[in-house]
Amino acid sequence: MNFGILFENPLYLFLLLLCLCMIVISYILKSTIPKKRKTVSLIIRSLILCCFIFALSGINLAMNEEPVNYIFLFDISDSIPGQAKERVFRILKKYPEKKKNSDTMTLIPFAGNAYVEITFKHKVPDILLSADILLSKDSEISGSIDTRGTNIEKAINLACANLPGKGENRILLFSDGNETRGSLLRAAELAKACGVSISVYPLDSQIPENEVLIKKIYGPDTVKEDEPHEIRIIIESSHKTVGFLTVLKDNTPVISTPIELEPGENFYSLTSTLKNNGLHTYEGTIYTDKDLYPENNFGKLFVHVLGKPEFLYVYGTLPNRAIINALASQGMDVTSISSATLPATLPELSGYGGIIFDSVSGHEIALDTKNRIEEYVRVTGGGFFMITGPDAYGLSGFSGTKIETLLPVHLLNQEKFTSLAVVFAVDRSASMSGDIDIGETKLDVVKKALLKTVEMLKPAVSIGIMVFDNKPEWIVTFEDSIQRDKVKENISAISPGGGTDMFRALQEAYRVLAHFPARYRHIILLSDGKSEKRENYDYEGLVKAIAGDTITVSTIAIGHDADVKQLTQIANWGNGITYFTKSSKKILTIYMDEMERISGNDETDINFTPKVVSSPYFLKGIDTRTLPECNGYIKTILKQGAQEIFSGPAGPLFANWHYGLGKTALFLSDFKGTWGNKWPQWKEFSGFLSQTIRWIERSQDDNLISAGFTPQKDQLMNISVDIRDTSGRFINFLDLKAEILLPNGEEQTRILDQSGPGLYSGVMQTDLPGDYYISIIGRSPEENVYGPYFYGFSLPYSPEYSDFSSRHSLLEESAHITGGKILGQEEAESETWLFRKSSVKDYVPIWELLISIGLILFFFEIAGRKLSVSKKIRDLFFEKLRRSNRHTETRRYEDLKTIMKTRDQEEKERIRTEIKERLRKQTGISTDRPDLFLALKRTKKK
Repeated sequence: MNFGILFENPLYLFLLLLCLCMIVISYILKSTIPKKRKTVSLIIRSLILCCFIFALSGINLAMNEEPVNYIFLFDISDSIPGQAKERVFRILKKYPEKKKNSDTMTLIPFAGNAYVEITFKHKVPDILLSADILLSKDSEISGSIDTRGTNIEKAINLACANLPGKGENRILLFSDGNETRGSLLRAAELAKACGVSISVYPLDSQIPENEVLIKKIYGPDTVKEDEPHEIRIIIESSHKTVGFLTVLKDNTPVISTPIELEPGENFYSLTSTLKNNGLHTYEGTIYTDKDLYPENNFGKLFVHVLGKPEFLYVYGTLPNRAIINALASQGMDVTSISSATLPATLPELSGYGGIIFDSVSGHEIALDTKNRIEEYVRVTGGGFFMITGPDAYGLSGFSGTKIETLLPVHLLNQEKFTSLAVVFAVDRSASMSGDIDIGETKLDVVKKALLKTVEMLKPAVSIGIMVFDNKPEWIVTFEDSIQRDKVKENISAISPGGGTDMFRALQEAYRVLAHFPARYRHIILLSDGKSEKRENYDYEGLVKAIAGDTITVSTIAIGHDADVKQLTQIANWGNGITYFTKSSKKILTIYMDEMERISGNDETDINFTPKVVSSPYFLKGIDTRTLPECNGYIKTILKQGAQEIFSGPAGPLFANWHYGLGKTALFLSDFKGTWGNKWPQWKEFSGFLSQTIRWIERSQDDNLISAGFTPQKDQLMNISVDIRDTSGRFINFLDLKAEILLPNGEEQTRILDQSGPGLYSGVMQTDLPGDYYISIIGRSPEENVYGPYFYGFSLPYSPEYSDFSSRHSLLEESAHITGGKILGQEEAESETWLFRKSSVKDYVPIWELLISIGLILFFFEIAGRKLSVSKKIRDLFFEKLRRSNRHTETRRYEDLKTIMKTRDQEEKERIRTEIKERLRKQTGISTDRPDLFLALKRTKKK
């Protein structure tokens, strides 16, 4: 690691000249201070001054050659050709080999979104070994990326959010620049602020040689009923060819014709008329051979028809003529349909001023249709009036759905099935492999119905599923029923068997249910044919014994060859119901209705006279003092904010409230059968019913209003509204807003500002392909309400499939903003670009350390100059020092005496040894004898 220095305020470094001046002045001036002490003091003062000057200059210690963090953004949208994607893969595979240990590499594939990160380490990740693995629609990565668009801004934002805290940050972008969402330049400004450079490797878009697309369908936004209007379709072709054009009006074909197409734009027009108030649609589709992108062969136009709204009356099993006649007598236009033919799209529903449900079972209506009805009320301002009754088997079919949210009451179906055990006894004999619908066998249909039933049941329900042919077999026991995933697997594994023996199946079901603790116990027996009959088979005795043990039995006869007579007898003996169906769609409804019927917690069969709780303004003129009796109703709980009008013994009977932009009302009994058969005889019935429905009706006014939608840049749509009164005068100063329902189900609110006399405008984001629905509602300063007015427009496909040009200039501008560069293929692969020496440094400020050092030195410098020691203390110190020296010299003298004495003894011993040796040589007498030695010694002395 190399180090450098950076000064934030380098001008303060000129103060270092003070150090030089201080040194010169110190040597010029005379002083009594010793030279050595003066030099030390001068050095300390200079260091103190330098510390403070460097701290003022903002000194930083810089470390270079920090790691480089590379993030590769790879555009895998549909506009990038396969050859370009393969070329990018070849480049990416080389990078890990050149990577330094401290560097990081991350790959972020993106298109319409960017959610995936792939980290490079010391080898190529497995995901990059093949382009097919990453780009396959079935892979985990590409499956989470919407390749129908290009949002470079989101990819760059994700890259900036995941950058490490240290090192140089670089982004290499592989793209054609053909963005359909977001703004690349806005993202480049963000990257620049984050200190990130963006280099670009431009890719060429896939310009199709044989491409045909519907560019736009033009037509009026608003027309009157039966008013002729022209619809124009612009078809763009890259070559001369023949196509087949189909045009649908409200999902009904009106044009199906071959047309010749020339290179460039081709125009096709038709004249049409529309009936009925509300939104209507025109859809065009072009078919040609060898077309690269079928996604852009579709176009759609919404047209709003101004007319008198009708009311939609939806009935369950049979229509109630008393309701239809009562409304007709009040001059109301009513369309009657069964719940099986209920419109499933918002434009179809929007033409009705209100929807009336009469004894409709929630199990007969698809979940998507329930969601559209809720949107019809909340978004378009439509009305909804529900009439229940025993034929609907309560309201649990609507529990937990969007329908429940729009009703003015809470349903009690949360507690439904709290103690319910059901055995499904399903015939799987060989005859069940016969077809009932096109491409589906009877057993396939039953399995689908069982699977959906399991999905819709509450967790507290205990179910057992038994299949039988010649003998019964349990595929789901009560103990297994809590494991819903396992239950579904076992249902899917059901296969056809041999003969049919219903008796043994009923015996086995009874054996298990007889000992199972539950408040309600029920058997649903389904078969398509005749069962074996033996002399010892007593169906009547067996089924009556089952019923005597408080277990009910219902039967379902499926197909033309079913023994309906025997199955009816079994149901009668078992206090149940027999169903006969030839349709696969009815089995699920039968299953759910059966459990509604046997549990029936929220239905109350009781005779009572309703009480009047409140008198709303819309019932003005209706004499409610003599309300008819009811023989039953459904118990619910009133929601906060709702109005209870009539009440039953334990809850509301008739309630209403406002929901979103619309209104809803609910009558918890019926107007026919055993519950409410006295109501149609009530003299106020027609007025009560018509005035209720008039109240829920969508607000209507005679104002002249038109709305237009004009595409802008950056996936924006301009909304313009022109509104006038019946005399043509502009309506000004409205508080106008647009409630927008997006294609993904989300909602937005946009304020429309007045931009001219009677003219209001606003802007909305349109970066998602699909249908947009807009309700415009306003309020005047006098609190008058205008609307809601309901409109729609469509973006049938992403701009990814309409604009195939590469935007290299946009890529170059983004690189210029961030200090990056445009790379060719050779430069992108080169080590020069990948590992050039980093110019980015990690700066560490050290001014605090320098100030601390300067203060410490300053303290010692003052202490050395100012502090003095008294003469007495100095004398004691030096006296002690001298004594210490004297003691040291005495100790040295004693040591020297010891050494000299030791030397004398050694010398005497040496002389003695020499004398002994000489005597031994002269006399031959050994010196080991002491007596002789002493004698010789004395002789020697004499």
